[in-house]
Amino acid sequence: MLGINHSHEVGIIHRDIKAENIVFKDTNNTECKIIDFGLGVKGMDFATGIVGTPFYMAPELFTSKFYDKKYDVWSLGVLMYVMLCG
Repeated sequence: MLGINHSHEVGIIHRDIKAENIVFKDTNNTECKIIDFGLGVKGMDFATGIVGTPFYMAPELFTSKFYDKKYDVWSLGVLMYVMLCG
């Protein structure tokens, strides 16, 4: 969550938060990194286009023409649910 918060503070929307884009830095699984910013956009208040992994996509992606960094927060919530509940 801190990594997404930092990327949003510097103006980056990742747009593809999913389990495959989170890697652990060490063997103790104490520090993780967010990878694959290929779909990310920088310096935009709003983004357009349907991108990302369907299971993690926020509903506003389909109902609105524009979306913002809240898209990442929805995807992060889905990821947390999957991690906690299986």
